[in-house]
Amino acid sequence: MTTLPSLLTRYFTRELEQNPGKTVFDLFSWDRSDVLIKDHKNGRILTDMKDLEFPVHYSQNARDIIASKYFRKAGVKDSPSGGETSMRQVSHRMVNFWVSALREEGILTTDEQAKIVYDELVYA
Repeated sequence: MTTLPSLLTRYFTRELEQNPGKTVFDLFSWDRSDVLIKDHKNGRILTDMKDLEFPVHYSQNARDIIASKYFRKAGVKDSPSGGETSMRQVSHRMVNFWVSALREEGILTTDEQAKIVYDELVYA
């Protein structure tokens, strides 16, 4: 029978094994853009967020959806706006929660397992 630890190998983030100084976020090129979403019926502004950071390969539509649905708008420490301003922050918040839960449940038992799962999920 296959065990979970034997399945925990890097696939998308193999490059990090040879470059210990890099993070999963270094595997992407990043740029900044604004997100403005209006109600098409009445022109009312639904979302207006400035200078958000995303991987360059994300389309404007993807940026709009992610910013409006997943970026925290308030309650972020050390943020001048109070909200998240980067996909890095969103990815870290979400994936760190999942990895922490897996550690607490004893499903991930080593730091190395947790790091692999974190990196692979952020990349995905």
